[in-house]
Amino acid sequence: MPNGLITTKCPSCQILLHVKSEFIGRNARCRNCQNVFVVTPFVPKTPPAALRQASPAPAPAAAPPGAPAEATPPLPVEGQVGLGTVFRWVGQGIARGLRYVIPLTLCVLILNIINFVGSLVCVLPAVFLGPPLGAGLNLALLAAARGERGILGRFFSGFTGGRYWPSMGIGWLLALIFMGASIPTGVLLIIVGLNSLALVLSKGIVGLIVLAILAPVVFAPFIFLLSRLMWAVPLVVDRRMGVTESLGASWRLTGRVAHGFGMFAMILVMQIVSLVGIALVAGTTLAASNVGMLGVLSALDPQMTRSMMAAIDAETVPHQARETPADYELRKARRLYEKLGKPLPPRQAGETTEAYAQRIRMEMNQTLNETMGDNPLATLGHVLSAFLVGLTVAGIVFVLLGSALFGVLAMPGMVGYRDLCPQAPSSGGPPPSGGG
Repeated sequence: MPNGLITTKCPSCQILLHVKSEFIGRNARCRNCQNVFVVTPFVPKTPPAALRQASPAPAPAAAPPGAPAEATPPLPVEGQVGLGTVFRWVGQGIARGLRYVIPLTLCVLILNIINFVGSLVCVLPAVFLGPPLGAGLNLALLAAARGERGILGRFFSGFTGGRYWPSMGIGWLLALIFMGASIPTGVLLIIVGLNSLALVLSKGIVGLIVLAILAPVVFAPFIFLLSRLMWAVPLVVDRRMGVTESLGASWRLTGRVAHGFGMFAMILVMQIVSLVGIALVAGTTLAASNVGMLGVLSALDPQMTRSMMAAIDAETVPHQARETPADYELRKARRLYEKLGKPLPPRQAGETTEAYAQRIRMEMNQTLNETMGDNPLATLGHVLSAFLVGLTVAGIVFVLLGSALFGVLAMPGMVGYRDLCPQAPSSGGPPPSGGG
């Protein structure tokens, strides 16, 4: 056991934890289930050989020059984890992501801003800052999964502690791997798309059905590769593993999860969850845009806002059963005039319902034009100002909520990494009594 560390066992989830000997008899919080218990040394009741894959190897008596002061626990590469555990990771990861949503959102937001500005101004910032910041985001997510403090500070740790060049190496190596894997996927997608287009032109909906079925099949190998290499970056920056070595280690670790298909299943589940999240983000963004536009119009011209709201409300009047188009137009006009506080023009003698509805429609448009103002240029300026403000508000809300959604959806994978990879004693986490 590395310098001054003992093994203890959580009485709730039965996971083995490694803490400093000074915490014996004190309260500790389990990183896995958050249960608080009194630290006592764990004495195994099974032969040591059976615990070889679950317990860290003892540290050597003397570390070679330049080696870390404390040994890193070996990776467990045997045994299988079922799909039930994967679904537990999904639930626990989303819960952790929501708990730490503010710092995680800030991390993702900073990363997106730097990459966006770098792509607009100069590609060099994205080249030399993107991989370390991506590695720091992995460390921030892992800190949230472990319940540690200082999550936002971990975001910049890809530049410190000798992590910069390893993060550059693994970032560009993965980029090359996925770039190469995307070529055959893109070719297959083009072939499927062209054939589906031909089917759409010849047989209508059949082509769309074929495309909906074959597109996921085409992307499946690419997603599977992503699922098997998803832990390469945290293995490099968290456990200080070699760049190329991390690829094999990630492949072996994910191979323990449902025989290599567990993380693939997790990604598919998270895609379904993301659809709900995207719908919420889109709805909130649209609502924020409308609120911003109406706020500007109210400030610039309250009468114009009142007229626009009345027109929108009139257009939302639902159809009634067996209602003629003329009667429907009259009901909408009546609603509009009520909102504007004006009486509905009277019906003339001998005027048919259709003629009356047509006349009301013309007078209604004239009334709207009068209430909008006499200066068309000023009205147009107000509308454009409101549009720009609404667009800005929508962009800010979309970026914030999109970043939050990305941070939350990235957490289940890190919860799985946390459970399968024992934390290195040298990783600098907080003491057990503070959330460890």
